[in-house]
Amino acid sequence: VPQAGLIFFFFELLKTSILKNVSFLRVLEGPGCSLNLTEVYSLTIPGQLLAGGTAGALAQSVCYPLDVARRRMQLGQGTGLFAVLVDTYRSHGVTKGLYRGMSVNYIRAVPLNAVSFSVYESCKQTFGIPTSLKIPV
Repeated sequence: VPQAGLIFFFFELLKTSILKNVSFLRVLEGPGCSLNLTEVYSLTIPGQLLAGGTAGALAQSVCYPLDVARRRMQLGQGTGLFAVLVDTYRSHGVTKGLYRGMSVNYIRAVPLNAVSFSVYESCKQTFGIPTSLKIPV
């Protein structure tokens, strides 16, 4: 559950950052308010893929140790979340304990989230739901 919220948080954070700082990954949607001297931009498809894939990788990186602890508790190797995390860290360390098997999850999570968020943003645009950001000129 926390991973789903983190993915959306990271996606919106990355989307805003890309729209403000990376001009070749944004497209001008239309003029903003001429009084405020702003322009309205949205992400290109490559920008959506980049933000979605990166958001998935970041969220997975934060939540993966919790998955490891959950699997260990299911196997009967501990009873409390914190105790299992500490025991795993002490026994196996970070890379061979808390993040063991993470590379395989990246191979799955990055493309999945890249495509999911690209489709999500495209559907929002198709139905007229704003996905853009006003940037001062």
